Amino acid sequence: MRNNTLVMLGASIAFGALAVILARGWINAAVESEFEATPLPAFPTQAPLPELSTTPVLVAAHDITFGETLSRESFTLADYPDASVPLETYESIEDLFEDADPNNPLRALADIRALEPIFTDRISGPGAKLSLSHRIREGYVATGVAVDPITGVGGHVVPGDLVDVMHITQPDMKDKPELFTTDILLQAVRVLGVDQNAAENTEEAIVARTVTLEVDRRDLQILALGVETGTLALALRGTGETDFITAPSLRSDQLKPALKTAMPPPRRTKPKAKTDDGRTQVRIVRGDEVKSVRVRRADTIQTAEAVPITNDTVLAGGQ
Repeated sequence: MRNNTLVMLGASIAFGALAVILARGWINAAVESEFEATPLPAFPTQAPLPELSTTPVLVAAHDITFGETLSRESFTLADYPDASVPLETYESIEDLFEDADPNNPLRALADIRALEPIFTDRISGPGAKLSLSHRIREGYVATGVAVDPITGVGGHVVPGDLVDVMHITQPDMKDKPELFTTDILLQAVRVLGVDQNAAENTEEAIVARTVTLEVDRRDLQILALGVETGTLALALRGTGETDFITAPSLRSDQLKPALKTAMPPPRRTKPKAKTDDGRTQVRIVRGDEVKSVRVRRADTIQTAEAVPITNDTVLAGGQ
């Protein structure tokens, strides 16, 4: 009886496990069949992007410096959207070189960075002469100032720098011919050229005789008067320094007081007073031996003290 019970229990477990496996397989098959029978939803298709219309624009193939002679290798083409094409540019290299003269090459009228569009006012036309007028800002003019190695900052002024213009004059030749006056005429003036060099990428110092400055018409009048009434000198400003300062005129008779103010007089120290310790110097002679000792003076001794004198004692000047 007991064995039959165990057999029946084992059979029940086996049939139960088989039923679970069959049911699981049937459910999975039904789910897959239902998924395959259900059509996928239709996603909306994205409309194709419209084709962008572009126009070729002539650009610099590399960095071009002011005054550089230009050739076909100096340029390349870049596609710009039609709505973004810069004005007054070229659409092909042929447009630029169609009338070129081999004896009069094209030259750059300004610094041009690589891939920057080539504007018509940046290039000297075929056979055109290189001119500084393209670099003068609206409302300004260019004027030259005579300099020497001292008034020209030792040749360290180059195109693109900012300078202050100093004016030294001798106003009264009758009463005080030795009296000079100096003023700051103009401040933060842009240098356009040094002699015939107008390239802002100049790195070497040039000892020049003429410096070309960019000034407005009011400053042009001031410079003209300064040239006729005295001597002009330049002071080079640091990079990015554009502040204006107020400085009064300085006369030559104010120079020494100004130096005294700038350099305070040395301090004088009183000599230390000697203190009286009530002693005096006495020489003692013993045969060939001479000694100097300090002893108390008699006027400092309050009570007389007996000093024994022996045969070995020799007073100063005695034998």
